[in-house]
Amino acid sequence: MHGFRTLGVLLVTCAAGACNPGAPNGKNQVLFFQPEYTGRIAENLTATIVIPRHVTLGDRCKSVDRIENYDFAFDGTSLQFPDTSGLTVLDNTLDATGWTIKFSCTAAPAKASTLTVDVVDGSETKYSDSTLVTCDKGSKLVVTDLNGQHLGSTDPSFDHSHYIVGGMTNAVRFDLLNAEGAYLSGHGISGINIALSDGVSSDTQLSTLNFLTGESPGQAGIRVGDATYSLPFDVIADDAWSYALAAPVDNGSGPIWGINALLADGTLEPVSAACQISYTDATSLNLVSSTGSCFVPAQMGQGQICITVRSKSGCVDY
Repeated sequence: MHGFRTLGVLLVTCAAGACNPGAPNGKNQVLFFQPEYTGRIAENLTATIVIPRHVTLGDRCKSVDRIENYDFAFDGTSLQFPDTSGLTVLDNTLDATGWTIKFSCTAAPAKASTLTVDVVDGSETKYSDSTLVTCDKGSKLVVTDLNGQHLGSTDPSFDHSHYIVGGMTNAVRFDLLNAEGAYLSGHGISGINIALSDGVSSDTQLSTLNFLTGESPGQAGIRVGDATYSLPFDVIADDAWSYALAAPVDNGSGPIWGINALLADGTLEPVSAACQISYTDATSLNLVSSTGSCFVPAQMGQGQICITVRSKSGCVDY
């Protein structure tokens, strides 16, 4: 029932018990369990645990290294799960690394669930061990560092900002927390009016997600299992805003026109996105075209600035 184990060196120089490379971390110390996440898994989300084929453990005692190699004969085996209370096993696959078990958390909040695994070969149980997984319920989504192709402020403590339909953000960082403020993990989140990367990690505490706003306008959010969390922005349709110029301001290098979005309610908000701009230079009278920040020098002759952000184009008289 135990993996084949070899000892790497003689231990004649070590006092009894002084060196301890360690042992399998399963409850019965038979198998090793390597969880994808070290923290709690959010209810209704998924995660994986790997049971490796080979593990090497080591320790040093009086300049002598003690190394133990654990090798498990998994070829030709299958898995059985006598106890999965609070968990649902979705899949299990064997490859060169070992067994990978994919599961979802269905337990009550903050309950430690037992995952018992039997590695069987025909009618023979070769290895049997268990590990604990703690599931918990998400209570709060904390969002920081929004930027990208948006209109208006991106500070989550401010009012909503408006992201351009189909625009790409640079980064969204968020934490999924339980009622006590502990970080939760898992895969299986989905976007509302946004398409986003999958996963929330409590190992790093902050997750960075790039997302593409949806092709439909509306309030943006994230769905975690049955729960939904609103994000501090919405997705605004192209026909719900037009280009406008802000009064020139001096940025230290001379006055510039800032390019703004004029919303349907009359609000002016800055455009923070990669802009394609063309205008006539006042001195050379040449047509100037550039791609970059949404501002242009104020020293130019009378005419038009034409702007394109993604698929939305427009011209503004000046």
